[in-house]
Amino acid sequence: MRHPEDLTSDSAVELPPRLSRLVGHGLALAVIAAAVGYLFSALLSRQGFLAHDGLDGYLRTQQYLKEIQGGHIPPQLFPDAISGGGYGFPRFYPPLGYFVASFLAWVAQDVVLGFHLALFLSVLASGWAMYFAMVVLTEEPAFALFAALAYVSFPYRVTDVVQRAALAEAWTFVWYPLVFAGAWRVIKGRRVPAYLPLSIAGLLLTHPTTALYACCLFVAIGLLARRHVALGDAVRLAMAGVVGIGLTVWFVLPQTRDLKTVWAGDPEYMWARPTFADSNRATIPLLADSYTAPTASI
Repeated sequence: MRHPEDLTSDSAVELPPRLSRLVGHGLALAVIAAAVGYLFSALLSRQGFLAHDGLDGYLRTQQYLKEIQGGHIPPQLFPDAISGGGYGFPRFYPPLGYFVASFLAWVAQDVVLGFHLALFLSVLASGWAMYFAMVVLTEEPAFALFAALAYVSFPYRVTDVVQRAALAEAWTFVWYPLVFAGAWRVIKGRRVPAYLPLSIAGLLLTHPTTALYACCLFVAIGLLARRHVALGDAVRLAMAGVVGIGLTVWFVLPQTRDLKTVWAGDPEYMWARPTFADSNRATIPLLADSYTAPTASI
């Protein structure tokens, strides 16, 4: 017969490994959420602030919400802009960040708070995405937690969110870790995860300019790692990219078609002529000189 103390010791058996891992991940996600809440608590407020773009973020969210409530999906213009003349901003600007802001504004019944929550959620989601990616890459939850905390707290994130209120750029940070994690799974010989093409599409529908920069980085990393990537894996990665791009055609193709009909498609107006770019090209000595501290005159 077993003694009572034996039963007591057995009742303190450790959790099953799978459940223990889930509890650990849950605690890590809670720590990340707490850190984001502490660093960006100013966003959990209905009090607006004047950012780099002025009040544009609030006004755009209000106009997106009005267009969506009017049944215009996807929105094509801001009806109240320019004294009622309209403004084709949503036709040419990537929509994902403002779709999130509009939805949260509708839920909160407050445009200012909805925009703030969209910024806040961009940081929180990026922290969780980085944690997930580093778990995939390293299988070390402690290291993944450290990476996620660093990802949400380095100074540019605060500047980008609180000072600039750059909603679209803030949301791009969600997709980078997921793209790396998905690519790593493919390279390790696994099937293409569904979140890989979705993340590529999400990045393109969030901020195409930074997506272009990221694409250059991904290609450079791919060329450096080409000896370690099987041909079949490279083909699967390329196909994931094609699918991701294909998920954006509903926005990109009409935007590309109509760009030549507005001033943004005029190279002369946008100072995009090659001759102008070449004449304003900054040389390395010029860049070095611009960072030289001025000397005081006597």
